[in-house]
Amino acid sequence: REIITADGTQTLGSPTNGAYDKEITTDRYFIVSDMKNYSSSAQKLAISSALKLYTIGIWTDDTPESCNTFNTTSTQLHMNIENSIMGIASTDSRETRTEKFTSYLTNNPITFVVELAEPVTYQLTNQQVIQLLSFNNIWADTGKINAVDYPADTKLYIDGKIAEIQALILENISNS
Repeated sequence: REIITADGTQTLGSPTNGAYDKEITTDRYFIVSDMKNYSSSAQKLAISSALKLYTIGIWTDDTPESCNTFNTTSTQLHMNIENSIMGIASTDSRETRTEKFTSYLTNNPITFVVELAEPVTYQLTNQQVIQLLSFNNIWADTGKINAVDYPADTKLYIDGKIAEIQALILENISNS
């Protein structure tokens, strides 16, 4: 998976020359070239920090249900955001809507996690996995990893304890 932030730096496209510039919402998209290519009827594996996934397809109506949603089609990540929160008027031109959409994203970045066309694999040691568990969500082909079992290095542990005891003994002797 890849984390992508729509932050106003992307070049936004307008589907079918502004056909989705509606009274209540505006749809804009940007290209994520390494995102998994889904057909419009496929289950999409993506999440967003601010928008809900719209699984019905591309927006064909202008309803409250389609407000503040996103969708993936091909390698395009579409965002359908309510005009009123972006300061867009229904009479605004396609170009003006795109400018206001970009400005909104600049001030209100939206994070997405999308599935990559080619998964990236990292080989981690048990210790690296344990360190990452407290800071990240880790996915594997079998699902989310909640815990890791691994054999402890008992020799290292015992050697450490012996060193602690020796240090205490030496400190006690030097203080006598």
